[in-house]
Order: sequence, then structure tokens, then C-alpha cells
Amino acid sequence: MDITNVTVVSSLQPAQNRANVTLLLVDDDSIIRELFETILTLAGYTVITAPDGLSAFEVASKDRFDMLVTDFQMPGMDGYTLATRLTQRRSSLPVLMVSGANSTDLPLEGLSHPNWNFLPKPVDRVRMLEIIDRECLRMTPSNLV
Repeated sequence: MDITNVTVVSSLQPAQNRANVTLLLVDDDSIIRELFETILTLAGYTVITAPDGLSAFEVASKDRFDMLVTDFQMPGMDGYTLATRLTQRRSSLPVLMVSGANSTDLPLEGLSHPNWNFLPKPVDRVRMLEIIDRECLRMTPSNLV
């Protein structure tokens, strides 16, 4: 997959503001994880990656991050469980859950959390950046960890 020509378009958040935001990106598919990391880094965000929910949970206990971007279906701890556990620690944590799963397989009651967002795969990168930008604009110094 050639990702050298990725064009990042989003008018909501200037790149200099994005540099102050750290995203925890979790996906068990290394190609998707690397693609998302490239898109988000080129957009100006600081990105920490993890290959699965359990690793991400460990990272979250020691590293500061402002938003979780996670795949829904992963072996071991899935994205839903990860997001649930992390929002129990910090209820204001914004979450973007992405999934190739059929919408009938998703726990829709959890996805109605006020700070949770959902995008189906394949992910529209412009829409992904719009959601992340919108959530980051809502952040205040008091809810950044």
C-alpha cells in the first residue's frame, strides 16, 4: 500500500493546534495502523500506537493522551472493552471507534456515549479528521490528561 501521496484535508483544526494533541491509536491490523498513523501524523497530531487492546490499556496507564482512536474488533481485549475501561477512568475521554463489522454486530448502546464516535471501514480520512478535530476543539485543559 503506497501511502506517500496521502493528502490530508481538514479545515477545522490548524496544524499548530493539533501538535498539542496526542492520540492513542489502536488496531491489530498493522497496515491499517500504519496508514492511520501516517494520516494523523501528517495532519499534525502526535500519535502513540498499540497493536491490541491489552497493550493499549498498558500504554494508557503510563502515557498521556487526549483521545482514543481504536478498531472495534481485535483479539483479546476488543476496542469496545478498551474504550469502556478507559472512560471509566476518565469519563470525558473522546473515542473514535472504527470497524469493518456489520452494524448489527456492534453494541449500539455503548456507542451512544456522548464522547464516542463511530466510523465504518473503509474509513473516509477526511471524515476521520473532522471527527477528531471536532472532539479536540471541545477539549479544555481540565479534561486533558
